[in-house]
Amino acid sequence: MALSGRLLVAVFCLLALLLLTVNYLYVYRFGHELSSLVTQDGSQKTATADVPAAATGEIEYERGREEGYNQEEDGWCANVAGQHYLTNVANTWTISCPPAAGGKALIVCFQANLEEQPDNFCVVKNAVYNPPETPAPAKRKPVERRPKNSTTPAASYRWNGNRERRRRDPNGPNGHGWSVACRLVGEWQHGVQAPRNFPHYFGWTGAGPQLHKIQMGGGSEKSIGEEEKECHPPIMLVQLEGNGNIWHTMMEMWSALLTIEILKRAKAAREAIGLTTGTEGGEWDGTDMQVYMENMASEMHISPIFDLWRLVTGRPPANTTSLAHGCYQAVILPLAGGANPFWKDHWRERTCRSPSLLDSFVDRVLSFYGVDDATSSSPSISHVQGSNRESAPMRVTVIARDHNRVILHLHAYLKALRIAFPAAEISSESLESLTVSQQLRLAQSTDVLIGVTGAGLTHTMFLRRGSAVVELLQPWPFMYYGFANVARMRGVEYLSLHGREIGIADAAKNWQLDDIDVSEEAFVDTVGRAINAVQRRRLAG
Repeated sequence: MALSGRLLVAVFCLLALLLLTVNYLYVYRFGHELSSLVTQDGSQKTATADVPAAATGEIEYERGREEGYNQEEDGWCANVAGQHYLTNVANTWTISCPPAAGGKALIVCFQANLEEQPDNFCVVKNAVYNPPETPAPAKRKPVERRPKNSTTPAASYRWNGNRERRRRDPNGPNGHGWSVACRLVGEWQHGVQAPRNFPHYFGWTGAGPQLHKIQMGGGSEKSIGEEEKECHPPIMLVQLEGNGNIWHTMMEMWSALLTIEILKRAKAAREAIGLTTGTEGGEWDGTDMQVYMENMASEMHISPIFDLWRLVTGRPPANTTSLAHGCYQAVILPLAGGANPFWKDHWRERTCRSPSLLDSFVDRVLSFYGVDDATSSSPSISHVQGSNRESAPMRVTVIARDHNRVILHLHAYLKALRIAFPAAEISSESLESLTVSQQLRLAQSTDVLIGVTGAGLTHTMFLRRGSAVVELLQPWPFMYYGFANVARMRGVEYLSLHGREIGIADAAKNWQLDDIDVSEEAFVDTVGRAINAVQRRRLAG
C-alpha cells in the first residue's frame, strides 16, 4: 500500500515537471513571437514577419518589416515620441476589405496600438464617387464621452447594439455618394481590429465613421465597370471637427502629416493599394495629392490656423463639393486629430526628452509662418553676450482670456508681480487680437509663459528651449498633463498651480467654463520659481 502511494507521488511529480518544461519552452521559445500579435481584447500588438500574407482571392502581398525597424527599441517615448511610432504603424496593416470577384477595389487599414485604445486609418483603392442629386438628411450628432477630469478625445465609443448596427450598416446604402466593390472583414487580422470596432473622436471623426459613409458591396457590374475606367489621382478625404479650436485644428493637420509619413514607410502596403510612384515618376511622397474636406466652409472662417493645411501637400485644401464624379485610384482616410499620439495620452504624465516628431513638426510650423526658432538657451538673451547675460530683462507673458476661464484678480496679480520682480518685463496679452505669426513671435520672445488650461497654452510647444511655462489648473482633483508633457519634450521648465473653489452661485463646476481663482501669494511664488529656473539656465549657458 505504501509502495503504491510512493509510486503515485513519483508519477505526479514527473507530470508536474513535464508541464513546467512545456510551459518554459512555450514562454521563452515562442512567447516573444506571440507577444506582438493581436487578440480581440484590444491589447497592444504589432504585425510580425511570421504572420502569413493576407489572402484576398488570387491576390497575395508580401508583408515583411519595413526598413528601419528595431525590435529592441521599447518604452513609451521610443514608441510614440520618435520615428519608431511611424515604423510601428507602417508595419501594422491588413486588407480590411478584400476585392470582390472580378474587381480590384480593396481597403487597406493601419493600426496604432497605444495603451488600451487602438487607432486606425485606411486607404480605399478604386473608390467610386457618385453623389445623389439631393443631399442626405443630417444625422443626429452623438454625445461626446471623455474620461472624468480630462480633455481626452472621445475615443472609447463603439458601434454596439443591434439597433445601432442596423442604422449604420456599412454594407447598406446611406446616400453619401461613395461606393467600393468589396466587403469589410469582421475579425482581427494581422494586428488590425475589425472596422466595425474602429473608434470615433470629436465631431464624429475618424476612419470608422468615414467608412460607414461608404456603400460596400460584393461587386456589381456597374461598380466594377467604373474601376475599368481611368481613375482620378489619389486624394485625402478629411472629416473636420469644425470647432475652430487652435489645438484641435493643429492636431488634425498634424495627424494628416503623420498619415503621409507612415504611408511613405509602408512600401508593401502601398504596392497593394497602387501608391508606388509620384507624378514625376519618383517614389510616392504624397505631394501629388489633393486634400478634400467636409465642413470646410465653416472651419476656414473660424480657425485662425486653417492655412496651415497647406503643409500637408503644399497646396490649399479643397471642399468636397468640388469633387469630380468617378473612380479614384486611392482615397486616404487619415488619422483623426483625436488619434494624434501627442494628444491621445495627455491624461498621463510623461517625461520624454527627445521627441523627434514634435521637434520636426514645430520647425515646419515656424518655417511656414516665417518665424525663426533660434537655438539660444533663453529667448530674451539670444543677442546678449558675456557678463550682460545675467542682467538681461526677463520677459513674462500672461495669456489673458476675455471669456471662460478668466484669471480672476489678474490686474492685482500683475501689479504684485511687477513689485516682486521690478527688473522683469511683465505683460498681459489677448491672443485673439494677434495674428498667428504675431502669436508665434510672442512665444519665441517669452521667457515665462503663464496661462489657464486651454488652447492658448498650445504655444508651449513654440517656446524656446530654456524658457518656462506656468499652467493654472482648475481646483483639485482636476488634472491635465498634455502641456506638461509637451513642455518637457521641448526642454521647457514646467510649473503648475491649482485654483481655489469659486464660492459664487453661477459657477458651472465645469473646467471649460469656470473662471479660475488662485491666491496672490501662491501665484507670485510660482512665477518666481519659474523666473529662477530660467535664470539658472541662463547662467549655465
